[in-house]
Amino acid sequence: MNYEIRQCTATDLSELLSLEAEVIASLEDPAILRRNSEAMWRTCLAEPHLTLGAWFADHLVAIAVLYTPTDGDPDNLAALLQPPSSQPSANYKICLVAPAHRGQGLQRRLGLLLEDEARGRGVNLLCSTVSPLNVASLANLEALGYRRNRELQKYGSTRLLMAKHLYPTAENGKKSTL
Repeated sequence: MNYEIRQCTATDLSELLSLEAEVIASLEDPAILRRNSEAMWRTCLAEPHLTLGAWFADHLVAIAVLYTPTDGDPDNLAALLQPPSSQPSANYKICLVAPAHRGQGLQRRLGLLLEDEARGRGVNLLCSTVSPLNVASLANLEALGYRRNRELQKYGSTRLLMAKHLYPTAENGKKSTL
């Protein structure tokens, strides 16, 4: 399938909310993915954050968010790592793919594009959380090279904190404590 990938803007908010509702409704256990507030989506659609969307036949069918936390932001996942990290970091906040478009590699493709953007912004560390019951998302994060750091309570449920160094070194490479 041929997808157009571009940055989402505030004009895409209603399509984004519809996509989120469709994805949550399709889950066997909707508790594995929390619904974001409209205010949070508005935040993700504004600088310094980046929301990428994939369109098919003029319909938004997938999104992924690069969230850049500010100092003191409770969503700064790098501060929750064991051990904590002070490296320039951002969050791979979420990826949603419409059920009819799963299996097309969109989560991986969007994730790689977000990594390229993060590198361009001087970010070395990307963090994400995922429900341990969300097998598909966990497998996709691991396929992208994220490693499990620890289990924590976040967003009202048990989550796995995942991290990936974009510029591996001997210090943070395969033998890292991440």
